[in-house]
Amino acid sequence: MEDCILEEAFLRFLKEYFGKSKISLDLDLEYDLYLTGDDVEVFFDDFSARFNVDISGVNYYNYFYSEDFEIIVWMKRLFRMKRKNGILINDLCKAIKLKNLALVMNQKGGNG
Repeated sequence: MEDCILEEAFLRFLKEYFGKSKISLDLDLEYDLYLTGDDVEVFFDDFSARFNVDISGVNYYNYFYSEDFEIIVWMKRLFRMKRKNGILINDLCKAIKLKNLALVMNQKGGNG
C-alpha cells in the first residue's frame, strides 16, 4: 500500500514539475523531458528533498550536458539519438525505493 501511495506522489511530482499529463517509466530526463544545464541540479535537489533520496556521489555531467552544450542536445533530438547512459524515470523510481541514486546508477552501469 505504501508503494502505491509513493508511486502516486512520485508521478504527481513529475507531472507538475515537467508540465506533462503523461509520464512513463522509459522517459529519459534529458532527451524526453528536456532537462539540461542548471535545471538538472535544481531538479535533483527537489527530488532528493521530496523523496528522501541520497543524491551524493552522482556526477550529473556523466548523464547531462551543461547549458553550454544545449545545441548538442537539440541536435541529438533532431536525429533521435539518445544517450546510452541517460537517467530514466524508472531509475528515479528505483532510487526512491533504495533511497540512493548513485547505487541505482552504478547497478545500471553508469559512471555515477
